[in-house]
Amino acid sequence: MDKYALVSPEGIILEFRDYAPNIDQNLLAEGKPKMLVVEDVIPEYDPQVQELQKTYEITKEKVVVNYTILDKSQ
Repeated sequence: MDKYALVSPEGIILEFRDYAPNIDQNLLAEGKPKMLVVEDVIPEYDPQVQELQKTYEITKEKVVVNYTILDKSQ
């Protein structure tokens, strides 16, 4: 199932949704929030000793979730 993000014209993620938009997002007025597909591939890591930190990269067509693997602090 695809995941979508509602993104403001300023590039702020307003919310995530589990359903596709019902109209072509290119037809929306310039100042309206748009739903973009989320590209999210979780890397392999060891949850016993590592944790993931997310950052989001917003392009015109999609939102890419980038992960950084960090060692858990003791």
